[in-house]
Amino acid sequence: MMRKIGALISNNQKFIPLTATAVLVFVAYGVGAVLYPGMRGPQVFLNIFRNNAYLLISAIGMTFVILTGGIDLSVSGVVALTTVASAAMLRDGWNPWVVILLMLTMGMALGATMGSFIAYLKVQPFIATLAGMWFGRGMCFFISDDAIAINDRIFRILGQTKILIPGLSDPATKQGDFLSIFTIVGLLLLLVAMYIAHYTRFGRTVYAIGGNEGRNEQSARF
Repeated sequence: MMRKIGALISNNQKFIPLTATAVLVFVAYGVGAVLYPGMRGPQVFLNIFRNNAYLLISAIGMTFVILTGGIDLSVSGVVALTTVASAAMLRDGWNPWVVILLMLTMGMALGATMGSFIAYLKVQPFIATLAGMWFGRGMCFFISDDAIAINDRIFRILGQTKILIPGLSDPATKQGDFLSIFTIVGLLLLLVAMYIAHYTRFGRTVYAIGGNEGRNEQSARF
């Protein structure tokens, strides 16, 4: 029996970190559920994903960065900047779909800029992304030094639409446990990222860069 378990672990070593993370999450939630009765409801557990979908999406990108042996400190600044810029543009009457597209473009442009400094100018990732973080935060204050409410109809639909869970809700009354659109998007992106990391050439390249001793570019190319 122990030999079979050892063989199973040996053949699936790449899934050990993911499994360990999942186990720690459920253990932490289980302890909370034992100590606090309010955490025992299914919706409370689902709310962890609803309230932190943006962190899940950010963590997916951060995972690829860490796999290459790098670090990205700019995430909080970029998230804040895109949020404040979105709110300001919606307040000024911009089309919400245009705003979403522009914010995605701006986020990618900032990432590409910092990546270019790191890859071509050989700036340390810590320094380049730290500068990006402070740039993002500084631009937030430049745009507005006060909170901006988002009252756009499309954003409310995207943020407040309830996707009912079969077996845990009543479709007739539309009551019961549910997830949000962003949670579904985050989970789908997680599956796509796992596939890319483990079953594509790009994923193998990412692991080659990060697993290469000394981060030697030529060795990673080979």
